[in-house]
Amino acid sequence: MKVAASTNARVIDLSGAALEDADDAPVAAWFPKLDSLRGEESSGDRKLLGVPSAAATATAALALALSKLGLLWMNAVHFLPVSEAGRAGIEELEAQTGKLLSFQPFGQLVFDTQVAFNMLDRFGGGSRQKLQNSVQRIRAEVRACVGKKVALPAVQVLHAPVFYGATFSVCAAVDVLAGQKIAEVCRGAEFVIVPEDEAGPSNVSVAGEKSIFLAQPENDPSEMSTFWLWGAADNIRLPAWNAVKLAEKLVP
Repeated sequence: MKVAASTNARVIDLSGAALEDADDAPVAAWFPKLDSLRGEESSGDRKLLGVPSAAATATAALALALSKLGLLWMNAVHFLPVSEAGRAGIEELEAQTGKLLSFQPFGQLVFDTQVAFNMLDRFGGGSRQKLQNSVQRIRAEVRACVGKKVALPAVQVLHAPVFYGATFSVCAAVDVLAGQKIAEVCRGAEFVIVPEDEAGPSNVSVAGEKSIFLAQPENDPSEMSTFWLWGAADNIRLPAWNAVKLAEKLVP
């Protein structure tokens, strides 16, 4: 990436590295609705552009959309699949699942712990995969997207024992009492709102989709201006699609 950036080429980074180092490099974050949500051109003439992960895209787009309703605060918990660790992570979950179902010993070279049938806030100490690194990456990507338009949302990352698909739960306080208003601004940010009479979005239902799906916003009974939002996105297809759209945008 450094070699390409030193030429006249325009570089589109999907690794997250560019946006994590945004303080040290002239990089711009981009996804299709970001410019209109921020009210400014984000890419401009930058040579280095970063496409945020599905988790960061969802968090940033929600924060910017809800800011139109007087966003007071927002917390996001992301449930990441093993595909974030690449093929090796996928194969380890597959192998562990088969071994556990047949009551056999299983390997844990990638995660240094049992990831099959298990929810975790961290992997084993011997694993090169660190959920805290994912937290830092998502925070950096969200910061690069929202700038100073809104306060940076709180972010947590947990392991989900699934192969593909990023799911998330968001709790936000806004200056409205109607969930319908939240649904409207989210639709304007190109989220797909799933009807109440249908099953909510899941890592399975969003497979192959290029949009982020949300369930209907729900009030928290303890505080009517606090809402819960459940969502899902294809963690591989969404960033790849956004990168293609960015490349098309950059072509003269």
